[in-house]
Amino acid sequence: GNAIWKVAASGSDVKVGVDVGATAGFLGAASSDGVLRTGAGLTYTDGGDFVTLKPDLVGDGTAGRVIRVALLEILDGTNANTLKCILTSIWNGDAIGNTDNIAKGATTGGYLFSANGEVLTIEASAISGNTLFCIATLTYNASGVVCLVDVDIVANDIELKLRHATNGATQDITSLVDAGLFHVVLFYETDA
Repeated sequence: GNAIWKVAASGSDVKVGVDVGATAGFLGAASSDGVLRTGAGLTYTDGGDFVTLKPDLVGDGTAGRVIRVALLEILDGTNANTLKCILTSIWNGDAIGNTDNIAKGATTGGYLFSANGEVLTIEASAISGNTLFCIATLTYNASGVVCLVDVDIVANDIELKLRHATNGATQDITSLVDAGLFHVVLFYETDA
């Protein structure tokens, strides 16, 4: 039935109830009824004289996950065969200021660039929380080469590889940015 409990004004070990009928003034059983409402699923745990509430992220189901969106601009570095990168938060994302002269085979300001110039990594130390999943979309490419972006999460780092859309060959990023910048929008999930 529609059980309703009231919390006593004093005392210990009193129970907090959930009213499935959504009576005014009581905590509802669903995310859209009662006095407490959320836009997502809701997990509640009866702790005796308190209730712990945890919203769940749809698609993951683990409380505390965070969705983030950031824009990565990849440009030609000032020095030969280097990159200049800027990571900007679009929505709840991370940011790394203008980082110039990211050399092949080196770590510079939150970025690691492979010796062959084919993998650009945003290091975990520059990202809020631990990265669990990432989708990238190449939104602008001035090089004229049609590229796809492969993204891998390795030890919480975000690794980006640009591949030729027709033959799948991994591209040297320094050669591509000689013609102009790349914009890569990253949609990613972290554990905090």
